[in-house]
This record gives sequence, C-alpha cells and structure tokens, in this order.
Amino acid sequence: MENDPLPNDSQRRALGEFLQYAFCAMRQEDDPGVTQALADALHNIPVEMYAPGVWSVRRTRRDLMIFEKRHGGSFVEMFDEIFPPNADN
Repeated sequence: MENDPLPNDSQRRALGEFLQYAFCAMRQEDDPGVTQALADALHNIPVEMYAPGVWSVRRTRRDLMIFEKRHGGSFVEMFDEIFPPNADN
C-alpha cells in the first residue's frame, strides 16, 4: 500500500480531536469487544502521523471502514472531513 505525505499541523490537530472523540466513545461503550475493535482501528494513528514513509490515509480509512461495517459509527465521515477521499493529502 502506498504511503502518503505526513499530515500538516492543521490535520494533526484535527486528528488529535478525532482521537479525543474516539476515546470518549470508548469510555461510553458497554461492549468490550467494540471498544477493543475501535482501539485496534485507531492505535497506530498517534505514531504513524509523525512517521515519514509509514503514514497512509487509505490504510487508516480502511481500518475505520472495517470497524464501522461491523459496529457502526461515524468515524469514517469524521476522518474524511480531515482527509477528503479524492484530495491530495
């Protein structure tokens, strides 16, 4: 899978807010399996968004889509606000 340019400052701030929202959603979740699946979909973001040659918008979006297909949510939509699907990120 092709890697992308690193997020810019604005995108990193937005990713931080995105992760904060996700952590709050995990805290409110009653099903430990859903919490684990969401953590699995998100856990690489804090490191990869600073890692040249590793960060991939498509891989992150794919992980979020897999989570949503199984458990619902609006994480892909939120991520797409930061990284529009057909834009150069």
